Amino acid sequence: MPGAVPWCRDTHLFLHRQRRQGHKQVRGVSRETRRQQAIGVRQQAIVSYKDLVVWQKSMDLVELVYRITEKLPASERWGLTSQMRKAAVSVPSNIAEGYGRKATGEYRHHLSISRASLLELETQVILSQRLSYLKQHEAGAVLNQIQEISKMLSSLVSKIK
Repeated sequence: MPGAVPWCRDTHLFLHRQRRQGHKQVRGVSRETRRQQAIGVRQQAIVSYKDLVVWQKSMDLVELVYRITEKLPASERWGLTSQMRKAAVSVPSNIAEGYGRKATGEYRHHLSISRASLLELETQVILSQRLSYLKQHEAGAVLNQIQEISKMLSSLVSKIK
């Protein structure tokens, strides 16, 4: 089978050796493709902020936050519900706004605001769980997405020169 890795006692070491020896492709995926995936770029050219995987995943996060905040008590309508929704919406909004800026410094600044909004949302989710407003699995789903998006944002910031 083309692109398949031959049996090896320790696949990780095998792949590491392949990379050290200068192989451009490991397991059928080039280094450049892996780098692009790490910073949230699909295989097509980036024409819009909508093409960024990190923006797409942050939009999914917003939808999830809106769904779970519907279950919060009415007494939290202007408290946690509002704050969680604003923090969630801030993430893809700042990615889009930063992408539209001409200077890379401004882009990086908006990405850092997105990351700060993620941390704000993370705190609010943990608080909601501690107050028994959210179940373990609901909070866990949001926290997992937050962690994934945070890593993608950090990687994207480091790649912007």
